[in-house]
Amino acid sequence: MNLSEAQIQRMARNVIDNIEKNNVASFISKKEVVVSKAQEIITGNFQAEKKLDMEANSLVDQLIANSGDDSLNRHKLFKMTKDRLAKQKGIVL
Repeated sequence: MNLSEAQIQRMARNVIDNIEKNNVASFISKKEVVVSKAQEIITGNFQAEKKLDMEANSLVDQLIANSGDDSLNRHKLFKMTKDRLAKQKGIVL
């Protein structure tokens, strides 16, 4: 998923606003610092997922090339491979 920096900032701000509004947590730092940190975390998660997608695509390409079977369902193989890699690496999708 490709989100702009502004969209990620808006997402981070909404998360922090909801946490504050629902009294889930209180923050020691200024709100802008917390929003900035949340934005960093969200950006990092998207980058990790993008890297995971590239790795899964590479593995699927190798599998299809080695099998010689053109009837394999690429989408299903990608999903299964990505899920397995995410679980191995401890990434929550």
